[in-house]
Amino acid sequence: MKRQKYIPIDCNFYDNLEAFATTQKIIEINYLNTNYDKIISQKIKIKDLETLNGEEFMIFENIENSESNIKIRLDRLINIDGIEVPKNGNSCIL
Repeated sequence: MKRQKYIPIDCNFYDNLEAFATTQKIIEINYLNTNYDKIISQKIKIKDLETLNGEEFMIFENIENSESNIKIRLDRLINIDGIEVPKNGNSCIL
């Protein structure tokens, strides 16, 4: 499978992710699987955010089955707590 080109999320929305990580609030997310062909819905707690090789990632714990340290690229996110994740905005990556 060919790797998808990373599409940064909006920097202002990234600030929301940092706030969720800081407060450890349980949130519901919808995101695309690694093949970008199926939507996954989960209740999670964000553990950390990181940037690696120009791509942004979220590390989280799935609350429903106690699976921890799941890592996804932020461009796979569709919405968080019903709020659509804006793409192609002003990226936080410098």
